[in-house]
Formats: sequence, C-alpha cells, structure tokens
Amino acid sequence: MFVLLGAFSPLWDDYDCADPPCRDDGQVVALKNQHKQECKGLIIQIKYLKAKYTRESTMRSDLGFQKHYLLVLLSKFESS
Repeated sequence: MFVLLGAFSPLWDDYDCADPPCRDDGQVVALKNQHKQECKGLIIQIKYLKAKYTRESTMRSDLGFQKHYLLVLLSKFESS
C-alpha cells in the first residue's frame, strides 16, 4: 500500500552522482516525485495511527470508569 524510502527503488540504484555536474534532470524529477508520494503515504499512515491510538486510549479510560462504577455497585449490594 505504501512505498517506503527504505525499499530502494531501481531509480535510486541507477542514480549516480559521481560527476560534479550531475545534471540528469529526469532522474532527479523522478526521485523527487517518488519522495513526495512516500511523504504523503507516511502522513496518511501517521494520521491513521494517531486516530487509532486516540480511540484505544479513550476506550481504556472509559473501561476504567465502568470498572470503578461496577465495583461501587457491587460493594453496595454486598453491604446490604
């Protein structure tokens, strides 16, 4: 689904900048476009994980309150 920078593409392997001029604009443009797409994918992934974390932490907090409420109810029934 997402292309990560660590998975080097053939474009990156073929890119050789040994010459000082290094003016192959086609490769540079392709690498910049690939980088731009990878950044977009990472931003989407970060937003998804942040939303997932928020949902899980809210659920944990709510479960803590529910547990406390049920323990209070049980203690009232046990005392009566």
